[in-house]
Amino acid sequence: MLTLLVIIAALILIAVVFGAKAAKAVLAAILFPISLAFTVLCFWLLFATQAPAATTRGPYFDGNTFFNTCSTPNAVEIAHCNAYALGISDAIGVWKKTSPETAPACPDAGVTGEQILDIGFKYIKENIKERHKPAAILIMKAAGKEWPCKKQTPNND
Repeated sequence: MLTLLVIIAALILIAVVFGAKAAKAVLAAILFPISLAFTVLCFWLLFATQAPAATTRGPYFDGNTFFNTCSTPNAVEIAHCNAYALGISDAIGVWKKTSPETAPACPDAGVTGEQILDIGFKYIKENIKERHKPAAILIMKAAGKEWPCKKQTPNND
Protein backbone atom coordinates (compact mmCIF):
# COMPACT_ATOMS: atom_id res chain seq x y z
CA MET A 1 0.00 0.00 0.00
CA LEU A 2 2.85 2.34 0.84
CA THR A 3 4.40 1.66 -2.57
CA LEU A 4 1.17 2.69 -4.26
CA LEU A 5 1.09 5.96 -2.30
CA VAL A 6 4.71 6.67 -3.28
CA ILE A 7 3.90 6.04 -6.95
CA ILE A 8 0.87 8.35 -6.81
CA ALA A 9 2.89 11.08 -5.08
CA ALA A 10 5.65 10.72 -7.67
CA LEU A 11 3.11 11.00 -10.52
CA ILE A 12 1.61 14.16 -9.00
CA LEU A 13 5.09 15.66 -8.60
CA ILE A 14 6.01 14.79 -12.19
CA ALA A 15 2.72 16.26 -13.43
CA VAL A 16 3.34 19.51 -11.56
CA VAL A 17 6.99 19.86 -12.59
CA PHE A 18 6.98 18.42 -16.14
CA GLY A 19 3.31 18.45 -17.13
CA ALA A 20 0.52 15.94 -17.58
CA LYS A 21 2.10 14.41 -20.71
CA ALA A 22 5.21 13.37 -18.77
CA ALA A 23 3.08 11.93 -15.96
CA LYS A 24 1.10 9.84 -18.49
CA ALA A 25 4.36 8.53 -19.99
CA VAL A 26 5.65 7.53 -16.55
CA LEU A 27 2.32 5.90 -15.71
CA ALA A 28 2.42 3.95 -18.98
CA ALA A 29 5.98 2.86 -18.22
CA ILE A 30 4.84 1.60 -14.82
CA LEU A 31 1.69 -0.14 -16.07
CA PHE A 32 3.25 -1.87 -19.10
CA PRO A 33 5.32 -4.39 -17.07
CA ILE A 34 2.31 -5.03 -14.83
CA SER A 35 0.02 -5.71 -17.78
CA LEU A 36 2.72 -7.83 -19.43
CA ALA A 37 3.14 -9.87 -16.25
CA PHE A 38 -0.65 -10.29 -16.03
CA THR A 39 -0.79 -11.48 -19.65
CA VAL A 40 2.03 -13.97 -19.09
CA LEU A 41 0.29 -15.23 -15.95
CA CYS A 42 -2.97 -15.73 -17.86
CA PHE A 43 -1.25 -17.70 -20.62
CA TRP A 44 0.63 -19.77 -18.06
CA LEU A 45 -2.62 -20.60 -16.26
CA LEU A 46 -4.30 -21.47 -19.54
CA PHE A 47 -1.59 -23.89 -20.59
CA ALA A 48 -0.92 -25.23 -17.09
CA THR A 49 -4.51 -26.37 -16.83
CA GLN A 50 -4.23 -28.17 -20.18
CA ALA A 51 -1.05 -30.10 -19.31
CA PRO A 52 -2.55 -32.90 -17.17
CA ALA A 53 -4.95 -34.00 -19.92
CA ALA A 54 -2.10 -34.29 -22.41
CA THR A 55 0.20 -36.20 -20.06
CA THR A 56 -2.38 -38.82 -19.05
CA ARG A 57 -2.51 -40.24 -22.55
CA GLY A 58 0.84 -41.98 -22.27
CA PRO A 59 3.39 -42.39 -25.01
CA TYR A 60 0.73 -42.77 -27.69
CA PHE A 61 -2.97 -42.31 -28.28
CA ASP A 62 -4.40 -45.83 -27.86
CA GLY A 63 -7.67 -47.08 -29.30
CA ASN A 64 -9.52 -46.72 -25.98
CA THR A 65 -8.50 -43.10 -25.62
CA PHE A 66 -9.30 -42.41 -29.26
CA PHE A 67 -12.74 -44.01 -28.95
CA ASN A 68 -13.59 -42.17 -25.72
CA THR A 69 -12.26 -38.84 -26.97
CA CYS A 70 -14.04 -39.05 -30.31
CA SER A 71 -17.32 -40.17 -28.70
CA THR A 72 -17.68 -37.00 -26.65
CA PRO A 73 -19.79 -34.01 -27.70
CA ASN A 74 -16.92 -31.72 -26.59
CA ALA A 75 -15.89 -29.62 -29.62
CA VAL A 76 -12.25 -29.40 -28.49
CA GLU A 77 -11.96 -33.17 -28.21
CA ILE A 78 -13.63 -33.65 -31.61
CA ALA A 79 -11.14 -31.17 -33.10
CA HIS A 80 -8.34 -33.24 -31.56
CA CYS A 81 -9.77 -36.37 -33.22
CA ASN A 82 -10.01 -34.61 -36.58
CA ALA A 83 -6.43 -33.35 -36.32
CA TYR A 84 -5.20 -36.80 -35.30
CA ALA A 85 -6.95 -38.45 -38.26
CA LEU A 86 -5.65 -35.78 -40.62
CA GLY A 87 -2.12 -36.48 -39.41
CA ILE A 88 -2.58 -40.19 -40.05
CA SER A 89 -4.05 -39.41 -43.46
CA ASP A 90 -0.97 -37.32 -44.28
CA ALA A 91 1.32 -40.08 -43.01
CA ILE A 92 -0.41 -42.67 -45.20
CA GLY A 93 -0.16 -40.33 -48.21
CA VAL A 94 3.56 -39.77 -47.70
CA TRP A 95 4.14 -43.49 -47.11
CA LYS A 96 2.19 -44.33 -50.29
CA LYS A 97 4.35 -41.94 -52.35
CA THR A 98 7.74 -42.77 -50.86
CA SER A 99 7.41 -46.51 -50.32
CA PRO A 100 4.30 -47.80 -52.10
CA GLU A 101 5.33 -51.44 -51.72
CA THR A 102 5.00 -51.25 -47.92
CA ALA A 103 2.20 -48.69 -47.55
CA PRO A 104 -0.53 -49.87 -45.17
CA ALA A 105 -3.30 -48.32 -47.28
CA CYS A 106 -3.76 -46.68 -50.65
CA PRO A 107 -6.69 -44.29 -50.40
CA ASP A 108 -7.90 -42.72 -53.62
CA ALA A 109 -6.96 -39.14 -54.40
CA GLY A 110 -9.35 -36.79 -52.67
CA VAL A 111 -9.99 -38.97 -49.61
CA THR A 112 -10.25 -36.56 -46.68
CA GLY A 113 -9.03 -36.74 -43.12
CA GLU A 114 -12.67 -36.83 -42.06
CA GLN A 115 -13.16 -40.03 -44.07
CA ILE A 116 -10.08 -41.53 -42.43
CA LEU A 117 -11.53 -40.50 -39.06
CA ASP A 118 -14.88 -42.15 -39.85
CA ILE A 119 -13.29 -45.40 -41.06
CA GLY A 120 -10.90 -45.50 -38.09
CA PHE A 121 -13.61 -44.73 -35.54
CA LYS A 122 -15.89 -47.41 -37.00
CA TYR A 123 -13.06 -49.99 -36.93
CA ILE A 124 -12.09 -49.15 -33.33
CA LYS A 125 -15.73 -49.20 -32.23
CA GLU A 126 -16.29 -52.65 -33.76
CA ASN A 127 -12.97 -54.22 -32.67
CA ILE A 128 -13.09 -53.87 -28.90
CA LYS A 129 -10.37 -56.48 -28.32
CA GLU A 130 -7.83 -54.34 -30.20
CA ARG A 131 -8.53 -51.01 -28.49
CA HIS A 132 -5.47 -51.27 -26.25
CA LYS A 133 -3.23 -50.93 -29.33
CA PRO A 134 -2.00 -47.57 -30.67
CA ALA A 135 -4.82 -45.73 -32.43
CA ALA A 136 -2.56 -44.87 -35.37
CA ILE A 137 -1.98 -48.56 -36.11
CA LEU A 138 -5.69 -49.35 -35.80
CA ILE A 139 -6.68 -46.48 -38.07
CA MET A 140 -4.07 -47.45 -40.66
CA LYS A 141 -5.33 -51.03 -40.50
CA ALA A 142 -8.90 -49.80 -41.04
CA ALA A 143 -7.79 -47.63 -43.97
CA GLY A 144 -5.98 -50.65 -45.43
CA LYS A 145 -9.14 -52.71 -45.32
CA GLU A 146 -11.14 -49.88 -46.91
CA TRP A 147 -8.53 -48.93 -49.52
CA PRO A 148 -6.14 -51.87 -49.96
CA CYS A 149 -3.05 -51.35 -52.07
CA LYS A 150 -2.91 -53.23 -55.33
CA LYS A 151 0.29 -55.22 -55.34
CA GLN A 152 2.25 -54.79 -58.54
CA THR A 153 3.10 -58.01 -60.27
CA PRO A 154 6.26 -58.25 -62.32
CA ASN A 155 5.72 -58.07 -66.07
CA ASN A 156 6.89 -61.29 -67.68
CA ASP A 157 7.05 -59.99 -71.24
